[in-house]
Amino acid sequence: MASDMEEDRPPFAAEVRSHATGEAYGVGTHDGVTHASLAIEGNQKAVVEHPGSFRAIAVFDLPVALGLGEEPWSVPFGDINLECVLMRRARGQEQWTSTNTTLLPAFTHVRIKATPSFAPDQTPAAVKAVLQHLDRLLAAADQPPLQGRHKDEVTVRASFFPLPHICGPAVAQATIPLTGVVNVAIPDQTPITASILAAAEQLQRDLTEFVADRARNESFIEQVLRSVHDFGFYCRQHPETLTRLNEETIRDLLLVVQKHLFAAEGEAIQHQGKTDIKLVNPEDRYQLVVEELKFWSREGAIRELLQQGLVSHVTGQEDLIVLQVLSRNKDWMHVVDKVRAMVSEHHAVVAPFKRKIYGRSKEHLYLTEATVHGEQIPLALSFVNLYSDRRD
Repeated sequence: MASDMEEDRPPFAAEVRSHATGEAYGVGTHDGVTHASLAIEGNQKAVVEHPGSFRAIAVFDLPVALGLGEEPWSVPFGDINLECVLMRRARGQEQWTSTNTTLLPAFTHVRIKATPSFAPDQTPAAVKAVLQHLDRLLAAADQPPLQGRHKDEVTVRASFFPLPHICGPAVAQATIPLTGVVNVAIPDQTPITASILAAAEQLQRDLTEFVADRARNESFIEQVLRSVHDFGFYCRQHPETLTRLNEETIRDLLLVVQKHLFAAEGEAIQHQGKTDIKLVNPEDRYQLVVEELKFWSREGAIRELLQQGLVSHVTGQEDLIVLQVLSRNKDWMHVVDKVRAMVSEHHAVVAPFKRKIYGRSKEHLYLTEATVHGEQIPLALSFVNLYSDRRD
């Protein structure tokens, strides 16, 4: 029989209260592990209540020598701009870091400034916005993209200083403790010129205009299908640029496009996790679509896609489920045939595939149906061909 102390013990290992909302959140379990923790020290409340009175300075070291120059650039973040600069550093030049650089001949120091400040608990979101924009800069500069481990295995510290002078001690500090080491080649540096910045943003504008042009006057579900198809069509026309982007960045490009058409949210909480994209009909909030994207790398990636799209991130309330497979493989049709077979064999899929064709397009978009929580729901399977042979 449980003791009184055990009965009174909360289900979480710790409780965190947000000064911004007043809500309390449970962190971890008594027998579990808390990942991607955020430590906030000092007077968080003062920064949250009066952001215009503070400047935020966030610094971290990427365990990779990026091939971009040290010119400053900015990233929009809500109602403020994040001023960013990259600095190539050699071993022994660390100012503040918990990244193990003892095996790295060079790495990249990143500094972000925001005036007015963002809230301390927005530090992870601010860093993510900078890293996503950095991926677009690298693609525009014909540089290799950041690998997932480059972005995950770092430690970020944000300090919050009162204005107008910031030479005194910080009022608050936020730290994201993640560590790791990656050894990679050191490329030449390409200056972040106006043309590089413009090229990084032009891709997003062109893609949005191309996809939104045809879809605006169609029904909600047809708009979704059209946007998924045209996104794949556009990507096939620009593989050299898009193939360098990682899964999250490509998903965010699609998300920006779909936000022009309807209510779209990335990393939306849905059932037992976070779906890649959740779309809601602005004219009927009960009509929604769940989209999951995954790069083809092995069969395990597709099994994960099926688990997310047909089990973990769906409730049976959806009007459409979209599974989108991205591929850099030269043997494109092998990927299409293999994934189609895996989807057909899933126990939830209950109908044969029918190909959805727009005009003379040769994109591979298929429709079938799946049973989710007792409900039969349309399922779209889309393929995005990002293969690019730079020797052509």
